[in-house]
Amino acid sequence: EGARTNLCLQSEDLATTWTNVRSTESLNSTTSPTGAVTADKIVSDATAASDHAVTQAITFTNVVHTFSVFLKAAEKTWAFLIVFDGTTNRSCYFNLSTGAVGTASGATGVSQSFANGWYRCSITTSVATLAAAGSVSIYIAEADNDITFDGNSVDGIYAWGAQLEAAAFASSYIPTTTAAVARNADVLTYPTTGWLSATAGTLFTSAMKIGAISGATSFNAFWLSDGTNNERIGNVYDNTNGTMLMFVADGGVTQVSTSTANAIPANTAFKSAFAYATNDFAATLNAGALITDATGTLPTITIADIGSLNDSSSQL
Repeated sequence: EGARTNLCLQSEDLATTWTNVRSTESLNSTTSPTGAVTADKIVSDATAASDHAVTQAITFTNVVHTFSVFLKAAEKTWAFLIVFDGTTNRSCYFNLSTGAVGTASGATGVSQSFANGWYRCSITTSVATLAAAGSVSIYIAEADNDITFDGNSVDGIYAWGAQLEAAAFASSYIPTTTAAVARNADVLTYPTTGWLSATAGTLFTSAMKIGAISGATSFNAFWLSDGTNNERIGNVYDNTNGTMLMFVADGGVTQVSTSTANAIPANTAFKSAFAYATNDFAATLNAGALITDATGTLPTITIADIGSLNDSSSQL
């Protein structure tokens, strides 16, 4: 993963920093996705014909943000997430019984299933203004497009692990307490001496593209190189076409740059294979059409990089 920062404070404690909107919290009321009893319940108060939520004030910058939280049905089986950027509410409903994504407005919703009835629900949106004073909110809902109901001081939903990131999809969870917390980028490299043939081989990748990816034109799955961009063989996600790209450079000169014929769907595991030898290259994605290139020399290889380029950039 690339470097990320969770901008939500008190990600596991909805009674601190979060503000109640006709609601209360039942702290540590059920088992969280980690197996510890640290998940809170958002409980509607006794207000009739109204909405019930918890909210946290956020100052946004003018970039794409993703707000995510682990949610589980209790008496109510729907939830509603809002990112308010100081001007506009951007939102999505989620069915906590089935994991289905409901109605969205100004945002893209994604639901990922976890054990014991938990779903990680996220909304991704562009915010409108620079340094806008806004908020993120978790609403109890009773149906799609319906957050208005008679509260009774009992009914609610479970929530845990709130996260807000300046990014186009939710990364792995980063716990916070009184301050935002940053996670460094993952960097996995190791020498090729003793196991890799520099004259012929196959790069095999099994991976998943999580959500939509914006920004760079390519994202890296598997590279062999000498630690520079001049000498490298890569299995790369091509963001322009949504395909896998086989790429070879030798002496700073591109030898091979060819994309697979079929595209990669979001949130679905895929498999890609890329075989290389001098003047003999071939690749396939999910056992689709074989693409080949019969011209090209091979670079000098000393390092394998997993999930990023040799400078640890553009992680898949």
